[in-house]
Parts: sequence; C-alpha cells; structure tokens
Amino acid sequence: MRFAKTSDYKYRADRLIIVNHGSASAKNIKLTLTVELEAVASKVRDGVVHVPGQEAGKQQWKPWRELDPFPIPLLAPGASFHLPVRVIGNQLGEAAFAHAKLKWRDKRLLAQSWESTVSSTGPPLGGPSLENLEAERQARLRGLMP
Repeated sequence: MRFAKTSDYKYRADRLIIVNHGSASAKNIKLTLTVELEAVASKVRDGVVHVPGQEAGKQQWKPWRELDPFPIPLLAPGASFHLPVRVIGNQLGEAAFAHAKLKWRDKRLLAQSWESTVSSTGPPLGGPSLENLEAERQARLRGLMP
C-alpha cells in the first residue's frame, strides 16, 4: 500500500494504491490509517472563526471524499486497487506520514496483516524518475552559464 500522485499533481498525493503481491487472492481487505497531529488553535477575525480548533495526538484518518471503500471484497494475485484520495499535504496541523495497517484473509482463510509508515505526499506515478528530473535541472543550469 502506498500513496502516489499522477503527473498533473505537484504537491499532493491523489491516489491510494494497494497491490496484492501474494500468490493467493486477498479477501475482505481492511485499512486503518492513523496520523499524529499537532494541536491547532482557532483563529477569530471580526468575530468569525476561520480555522476550527484541532486536538493533538493520534487520530484515525480517512483521506477519501466519498464513502469508505473498505473492506475491499477481493483482490486477485498481482492485481492493484487504485482509490482517489484527497491529501493536501504538510499544511498546518496535517501529518506528513501516516501509520497504515492492512488486514486481509488469504485462500487458506488465515488472517494476514501488514503495518508500515507511509508518506502522505507520495512519489509520482509514471513519468520521469527523480534522477532524470535532477539531471534535466543540471543540464538547464549548465545551458544558462556563459
């Protein structure tokens, strides 16, 4: 599981990708995302509250706009599940990393799980790699020099 961004998004992830790397179908896939947030005080201007207060600490996080898509009933071996997400990324009160916990059952009906910390910004999907982007930037800089 990871967050990713399509090439037209610059500073935020817009996809959640879950891939079944196993040799059996995964059934009843559940995801829990937890973030550690800092407290944010409300801002009052002209008697109007502009930013609601926010409590600090670990909180459950759901970055999708629509109804919760989990549990996913079935994911075949080698298949991936792409979910549009709404991740603003690294603004005040938001966490850059989330603790992800996936749970599923395999064909032997045994409970499986995976836990990891995932970046909420996400690497780009497709397109040039970071190394290529850096090489292009260096070439442009060399072209500017007399």
